[in-house]
Amino acid sequence: MRLWAAARWQPRGTKVTPATAREDRPLPSPQTSRYLHIVYQHACEERRQLAFEVGELSRQLTDALCAAGWGADEARNADVHELARAGSR
Repeated sequence: MRLWAAARWQPRGTKVTPATAREDRPLPSPQTSRYLHIVYQHACEERRQLAFEVGELSRQLTDALCAAGWGADEARNADVHELARAGSR
C-alpha cells in the first residue's frame, strides 16, 4: 500500500499541474480512500489497546513495588530502566 503526499489531495476545481500530480501516482479512488480510512481506524484501535495494556502493566508494577515496601509515590515515579539494571546485577 502506498500513501500519497498531502499535496496530492487537491480541492475540486484546483488546476492539476506537474508539481501537484504525477502520472505514476494517480489520485486515489474512493475505494482507496475508504481502504486508507479503514487502515487508519485499525491503527487507532491498536494504539488504544496498547495504551490500555501499558496502563495495566504500569498499575501491576506499582502494586508490586508497593507490596515490596515502596511508597505509592515512589512506586509511581520509579525509573523502569534503573529497576531493570538493578535486577540484572
